[in-house]
Amino acid sequence: MKLTIMRNTIRTIILNSIQFFDNTNVKLEETNVDRINVSPNPATNKVTVSSNDLIIENLSLFNQQGQLLKEAYHTSEMDISNFSPGIYFLQIKIQDGVVTKKIIKI
Repeated sequence: MKLTIMRNTIRTIILNSIQFFDNTNVKLEETNVDRINVSPNPATNKVTVSSNDLIIENLSLFNQQGQLLKEAYHTSEMDISNFSPGIYFLQIKIQDGVVTKKIIKI
């Protein structure tokens, strides 16, 4: 959609949706998301987070409803063996932000 603003003119504009983007967060995801690997994915017992150059501070596991299920500090592994099969989100805190990866528990 193109939005044109003209002086001394009244226009009615109906928007179906508005999206706002924080350039800082977009840049963070573009630069860091590919530098972090989570394996195996799909997983049955545990997932391991690895990166050649980023320091992993902590891991947080969330379900699809956004509920925090588990946290792990000062480690790059998380045991998921007690969780039901499904889709989860692993939030990885690094020194300059947060990256979230989808993991599948089988």
